[in-house]
Amino acid sequence: MRLSTIVIALTLAVFVFPDLVLGEYRAYELRITNTTTGVTRTVASTLDNLQYPTYHPLQASEVIEYVDSWMCYGNTSNFRAICPKPDPLAQSANTSTVQGASH
Repeated sequence: MRLSTIVIALTLAVFVFPDLVLGEYRAYELRITNTTTGVTRTVASTLDNLQYPTYHPLQASEVIEYVDSWMCYGNTSNFRAICPKPDPLAQSANTSTVQGASH
C-alpha cells in the first residue's frame, strides 16, 4: 500500500470516527477575588490565570490567582465539561510501596 493511501485512510477514519481520537489538555483551578467586597469564587477552566482574563474580562477590583492544575484525557469537542479534579487521597491509595528486605 502506498503511503498516500494510508494517510488518506487515517484522515478519513478521524472524521468518520471522531470518538476514537484521543487527546489531552490541562485544566486549571483559579481563584478570583474582589478586593473591594472580599467575595471569592473558584473557577475551573482550560485557560490559565494569564489567559483567562483575555476571554472573560474581570472587574477592575478583581484579582485572579492560580490554585491548581491537572491533566484531562479524551475528546474535548462539542464543549464537553472539564474533567473533575482528581482526588489526591485516592491517588495515594492506588500507589504501592515496595518494602525492602531486612537483613
